[in-house]
Amino acid sequence: KAGIFADPLLEPNYKMAVSCLKHGINLAQAFLKKSPANTVLKDQLANSFGDLSWYALFTKEPNTAIWAAKNAGVFGKQYDWVNTNLALGYLLSGDFDKAEQVYRAYKDKFKGNGLGTFKADFLNDLKSISDAGIINLKDKKMSAEIIRIKTILGKSYNRQ
Repeated sequence: KAGIFADPLLEPNYKMAVSCLKHGINLAQAFLKKSPANTVLKDQLANSFGDLSWYALFTKEPNTAIWAAKNAGVFGKQYDWVNTNLALGYLLSGDFDKAEQVYRAYKDKFKGNGLGTFKADFLNDLKSISDAGIINLKDKKMSAEIIRIKTILGKSYNRQ
């Protein structure tokens, strides 16, 4: 999920990443209209939507994350990993019911790309977003929801 940030010494510029990804997606969609059978372009577009859905979380654009995750998912089961970003988008937008639906639907499944389980990624992504300060744990409603989601995912919550 850190694909465009090759140098770990540089602070990621998520706003620039979101802007570049949106521009790239617009170009790829235009090319895809002219060449709808281009599987390489479809793969690149799906991955760009997936990246956008992740980076938009860090720019506090949950609706963009939701939109991008939904668009990535239409390209096939191998892109179902974007449901981790979809769940976080719903969570950060305050749509706790939809977030819960995604968490419950995928928590016990293996990702279509064969790279592990959703449960592990859900928990890792929650930690990444929390560590980055995107989730305000001082917000009692959000904090309670995080605890509830972690309980749904089968992880006991340690307040330390």
